Amino acid sequence: MTYVEWLRVRNVLRVTAIVLGALIVLALAVRLSLMHYGSVDAYVNQLRHEQGAKVSTTTLPDGTRRTTIDTPKGEHVVIDDRGYRGQHIVITQAKRGTHDGGHLFVGIGSVRVDESTTGNKTTTVADTDSATPFYYLLGFAQIVALIVATVLAAPFARENDGHLELALTKPIRRDAYALRTMGVDALGILAAAALTIVAAMVSQTIFEVPRYEFGGPIVFVALITIVLPLAWYAMLAAATASMRRSHGVLLGLSWPIVGITLLLAALPMQGSIVGVFVHAVAHALSWLIPVSYVNFNVSYPTTGTPTFYDPTFGPRFAAVTLLTLIYGALAVWQWRRVEA
Repeated sequence: MTYVEWLRVRNVLRVTAIVLGALIVLALAVRLSLMHYGSVDAYVNQLRHEQGAKVSTTTLPDGTRRTTIDTPKGEHVVIDDRGYRGQHIVITQAKRGTHDGGHLFVGIGSVRVDESTTGNKTTTVADTDSATPFYYLLGFAQIVALIVATVLAAPFARENDGHLELALTKPIRRDAYALRTMGVDALGILAAAALTIVAAMVSQTIFEVPRYEFGGPIVFVALITIVLPLAWYAMLAAATASMRRSHGVLLGLSWPIVGITLLLAALPMQGSIVGVFVHAVAHALSWLIPVSYVNFNVSYPTTGTPTFYDPTFGPRFAAVTLLTLIYGALAVWQWRRVEA
């Protein structure tokens, strides 16, 4: 009964796989282009062979190999090679620049750098091949799933456009057929998210052996990664269920329309009556947009361990789930009322 929809999903997933494959090839090209810059080992060897440098190597009780380097420039470098768990590097040197002090933490993928300045000393702590928060991959998958949901999100409008008579002849109730169609699309959206996670893992493996951290907001991001694209799909399906043509235009404009609406809802615009009215209308409409309920607060303390704090997640998740059900029911109801 849903063979055509399966074909549509298959084609969308094929294109998604091609795009993700191209990104993997791009990652490989970047990796090859960066090979001539060397690695951390090359940097250590450069310091080790610097004229006048004092190098000592010891093995700690846990098997970690510690290399200490003191250069004539006053740099004190301690490298703890932990094998599979990467390297922990501490560099102490004279203060750089004229700033009085401060603290800087940067975390990109599996590389984390913590720099602090106290008095005339600057201490830089770097961890290579540290665990990558898995919710980074889920966030990327969520974006791709939203794009795929947009592409698939007009199943009933496509039936209305020249195929409605054929759909009405199928030996199945229209609401059951509609639910099956939406179920097929939902599986396609989740499959696109899964493909994205696999592609991201392969891309990271090109650069290093990945290790993932499943703490922090992993459960919350996983739940919203599943529900949010489905809510977005249901909203657009409901918006196009009664349309017979031009549904592609609405799907294409959905992202800028939602973006402008959320922007107007966020801006106070208290300078004029018109501005206040526009803000009020946009704010009211934002309650009907699933993406407006996504708000993760992730903090990075000095230890570099991400923490999650959002006591409103429960109501937000419930609202997105409720919108999914409402929009899905509204789409089915509209399509049942469309006559050939």
